[in-house]
Amino acid sequence: MNMRSFPEQLDQILTHSVREASALEHALQLEGQALSTRDLETLNLAIAQKQQQVERLEQLTRDQGALLKREGYENNAQGMARCLRDWDAEGVLAPIWDRLVDLMARCRQLNLANGGVVETKRRHVEQALHILRGEDPRTELYGPRGQPTSAGGKSRTITKA
Repeated sequence: MNMRSFPEQLDQILTHSVREASALEHALQLEGQALSTRDLETLNLAIAQKQQQVERLEQLTRDQGALLKREGYENNAQGMARCLRDWDAEGVLAPIWDRLVDLMARCRQLNLANGGVVETKRRHVEQALHILRGEDPRTELYGPRGQPTSAGGKSRTITKA
């Protein structure tokens, strides 16, 4: 049985969450650099690190939610705000929470930026494949079963051109 007080337990969870979120931010920055330099080895490392940090943060979030619920608070921003009003008169927990919220917002932005880079590169590869197949990527149509078909079915690969 855990003998620490509720504020001590929350402090520990939030502090660990900040540490894991900082590591996630670093992994996302590494991923972004690897995407821009097309460094596959570093990209794979960054993705593995990112996955590990996300799993740790998910567990900490579950722990935080269970702790809040056990004390009668909702597991959301309003519940946390109420909890901090009730338990953090000294102002010890609020700065840790604020740091975590800030870190997670930065991680979200980095992840969106990295996802945009991946999507752009995916479209470029798709366009290159259309060109190599002799297709005009702008004239892709869909058949009666929803399958993509090229206009007129007159596709020639570049090796036949």
